[in-house]
Amino acid sequence: MSTTSTLRLIRPGGSARDVHQSYSGPLPGRLWDTLSLWLARSTQRAALGALAEDAHLLNDIGLTREQAMGEAHKSFWRGQACLRRTPSF
Repeated sequence: MSTTSTLRLIRPGGSARDVHQSYSGPLPGRLWDTLSLWLARSTQRAALGALAEDAHLLNDIGLTREQAMGEAHKSFWRGQACLRRTPSF
């Protein structure tokens, strides 16, 4: 069985919510988009929570364990905050 993780890059100052709310189609389409967004968030946050146990991988993506766990514990309906990369020298 194979698992695939997807990380979405959001430009500074932007958010997934901004992109999502720009859709102005019919109600069933917006409902489907909202449910799809929530499922994606839930899946990505679970993957990030599992990744938080590996300091080497977290360093590769520029996050601390606290940042990863903070995002992983957020509810699926809460939008993503722009995580700031802490430089490692």
